[in-house]
Amino acid sequence: MRTLKFCLTLGLISILNFMSAQKKDTLKKFDWIAKKDTSIIGKAANAKAGAVIITLDEQTYYIDGVTSWSDKLNGKILKVKGKLAERSYGEERKPGEPIVQTMEGKMTCIVKATWGVIKK
Repeated sequence: MRTLKFCLTLGLISILNFMSAQKKDTLKKFDWIAKKDTSIIGKAANAKAGAVIITLDEQTYYIDGVTSWSDKLNGKILKVKGKLAERSYGEERKPGEPIVQTMEGKMTCIVKATWGVIKK
């Protein structure tokens, strides 16, 4: 029993260390636009690459770390606060690598985002 607890604890520590390293790697992939908190107001929507906020002037901001809005929030007007960053995605294929379908370009993200409903 004691060995089992030790193994479970060790496994949990390994997972947490891995998640922490992943988070640090994610933050390195940003080109910061504004490191200070910025507020964006727009309509919550779900896109293939994740949850987004679409402003009245049709600017799209991806919410970093959020794959989709819940049914309660999707379609609502939200105020999202966080740091603005631009993330590049897609990499050039190296010679000899297989051809795969992917996206290329840049997306504007809101990092460390918090949000609240403004209009239902």
